[in-house]
Amino acid sequence: MNGQPSKFHVEQPMVPSTEAVFDQLANGNKLGNYTFERVRSLKYLDTYWDTANGDLHASSRLIRSRERNGKTDFIEFKGPPVYLMQTLFARPLMGEAVQDVAEAEAAFSMVRPSAPLQALYLDRPDLIGRPLRRVAQAEVSRTNVDISASNAPPVSTLSFHTYVLKTSLVELPAQRLVEVQPFYKAPIAPEILPGLFETTIKLLLQAGFRISTVSKYHRLPRAELERALTP
Repeated sequence: MNGQPSKFHVEQPMVPSTEAVFDQLANGNKLGNYTFERVRSLKYLDTYWDTANGDLHASSRLIRSRERNGKTDFIEFKGPPVYLMQTLFARPLMGEAVQDVAEAEAAFSMVRPSAPLQALYLDRPDLIGRPLRRVAQAEVSRTNVDISASNAPPVSTLSFHTYVLKTSLVELPAQRLVEVQPFYKAPIAPEILPGLFETTIKLLLQAGFRISTVSKYHRLPRAELERALTP
């Protein structure tokens, strides 16, 4: 296992008004004056964990494990969003690599210390002693593209998500979203970052997207979660 220091994950989810709006952007190579570069795709399965009462779902938090290529490779805690500006927010983040599902199970059952679980209980000490269990999953197909203006380095990354949420009782229709994230290697002063985000978000609004503050897990209807949680 390999814990990572606590940090903030900067992102802005954008939801398309129609599937056609998503497809037009995802299948193209431009957003306004920005062009798409370094396209890479991946698929994975996220498993969301919660208490028997769905306390994390009710409080904009999440704990998840991720499986890629048939192997569980990390677990992660995300706290509630903190706004950096009107159209940009960040989530407290703590991640930890694991070798397999057995190591993840040990972390969630508190058999061994786990950095993401400790971050959760520091944030919500009232949840100490309430066991976590699998409550939902998301099958995700994702394509990341870096965007840049002509003859300039990339300034941000668009992450196109198509995902299917499911519990033990229901599988919801596929949903789409685009996340705007900083380009992790961009040589940009921090004070300029909000302006770059604002420009990208304005272009997405013009293209038929709307701003969302809800994670994939929290798009699961509460009624469906409570049905799955009922013994």
